[in-house]
Amino acid sequence: MNTSQLHTATEKCELYLNKVKKYNIDHEILPSETKVVDRLLYRTLDMKPVYEELAKTFTDRQYQIFIDIILNSAAFWNPDAAKKLREDKAELLSVNNLISNTANELAKALSKRDKLSNLSGFSSDTHYHICDVIDAASQGNGHYRGFLRENLKSLTYQYDLKYWPSLSNIAKAIALDAEASNVRATDPLTEAATTSERTSKSDFLRAFFASIDQNTDRVGNGLPAGVKINDNSLSVIVNCALDLDVDDLVDSSYVKGVRQRLRKTNEKQKI
Repeated sequence: MNTSQLHTATEKCELYLNKVKKYNIDHEILPSETKVVDRLLYRTLDMKPVYEELAKTFTDRQYQIFIDIILNSAAFWNPDAAKKLREDKAELLSVNNLISNTANELAKALSKRDKLSNLSGFSSDTHYHICDVIDAASQGNGHYRGFLRENLKSLTYQYDLKYWPSLSNIAKAIALDAEASNVRATDPLTEAATTSERTSKSDFLRAFFASIDQNTDRVGNGLPAGVKINDNSLSVIVNCALDLDVDDLVDSSYVKGVRQRLRKTNEKQKI
């Protein structure tokens, strides 16, 4: 869009929003994104200056990409979603700690059972070979039974027990793996949204900026490099897309503060 089309900026953007909404409803997908669409459509007057800035800044395809970024970020990286992500991270850390402790205890128990079986004059007819465990665990796996089982049996007969790890050593390896685990985000937006320890509206903005960076023109069909939407427009996007209450509204200074903190963080990472 260009300045000669400025008077149609809101119409064009809302036409695209309605197109996204119809597609989602027709295909029964992304209800959380559709909810954000409804928020923006309801706040037409508030969003008008934002749409006008998009009209000055982007081509038709580029403003659609930018709107998609708003919808996606608000639907999946809003403060509530970021809070859940932090809880998931904490739970994963806790589970890895539990696995490490449990596997260490299992390793000790397996080692003790081996000694008793070898020295006490008694046996409990339990698994002692890793291949026996694999076979027992794979009884319901048709792929294993059809393609791998006989080959594994052949290896079991070909190489005696000294060539294979003991069950206690396998448990120790599981414990060490869990203890050395590095819990990290699997995508840039999740990483950006959960950088801080506490949940806030900044989570959305950090994910939003990360998404803009991901969609910046690198192969000729993204947002133009170096594009910057003004802080006032961004504050309107935050307020409308997140449907913030009057007492929670952000302004341009809030957005500017988030930008400055991100800039400092990025500069530190380059050192």
